[in-house]
Amino acid sequence: VSNNGRLIYLAGQDGINLSRRYVLRDLAGNQSDLNVPNLRWGRLRLSPDGTKVLLVGGDQVSASDIYIFHRESQVLVRRTYSGVDTAIWSPDSNSVIYAENTGEGTQLMRMTVSGLDRPELIFSSTSRLEPFDISDDGSIVMLTAGLAGSEDIYALRLTVETSELIPLVTSPQNDTNVNLSPDGNWIAYNRGGSILIHPFPDVSESNRRELVSQNTEEPRWGPDSRTLYFHESGELKRVRLNTENGLTWSQPETVVSDLEIQGRAFVYDMTADGQTFLLPLASDEEDENENLMPQIAIIEMVDNWFAELEELARPSSDY
Repeated sequence: VSNNGRLIYLAGQDGINLSRRYVLRDLAGNQSDLNVPNLRWGRLRLSPDGTKVLLVGGDQVSASDIYIFHRESQVLVRRTYSGVDTAIWSPDSNSVIYAENTGEGTQLMRMTVSGLDRPELIFSSTSRLEPFDISDDGSIVMLTAGLAGSEDIYALRLTVETSELIPLVTSPQNDTNVNLSPDGNWIAYNRGGSILIHPFPDVSESNRRELVSQNTEEPRWGPDSRTLYFHESGELKRVRLNTENGLTWSQPETVVSDLEIQGRAFVYDMTADGQTFLLPLASDEEDENENLMPQIAIIEMVDNWFAELEELARPSSDY
């Protein structure tokens, strides 16, 4: 326990299944294990500098929370205890932006990876918010607002003095999984099983295009802002856009054919150069390598533990 009330301890690993493997696989097919323990990960994201992995999930009994896996030290650090469903990296890899449910709405928070500072409130709303992406300069957060199953897409513009929530795509349907191209000129998102794209910031309905109309999920722009990745039926695919004469795109091509899909969003990621992918390994390869996973240190970090201890130690009114 530090003098400022931060509690750090090594968590036990009883009952944690380490058989599931997550891998880094490049376009040539070369592959290496990431060695992330198999908790209930719903979402995972590589940091822009490639040194860390942001995971949202937890064990079989706890609420979903933020964990950060440090690749070099092979240490997994739990960073929240309040229940978090979605989180994204800042462009400099030094902080995480996440949505915290208050019971009366959502608080959008920024937390440093080091834990040296307390989480900072950057925006609050009575609606349910989910952050999905952030611009390369960190000035715009792409998010959805609304009840699950009827979400709309917004841009949260961050300035030194204030934050402004700007509606982008509103419809009676569910619009989610929004991703902003690295050059800031396009957004892609899911509507039902389709992938739609718009120029950004001109998101008028007349400029909307439907790229893929099958059972697809999680569109992600490649670093060139002209290649769009998505997953469909256990395969990672991509289409290439051409904007020289209007807007055209190629037929989908398969990049990876053995994804193990564990949810509807945030199940894969790629390095900043687009050459290597973070992927959940297919079950047939998992079984062959079940005993190869190393033991991973899981470190619990609790900020302001003194306040929590004081609350727990408060005498009951029954005595």
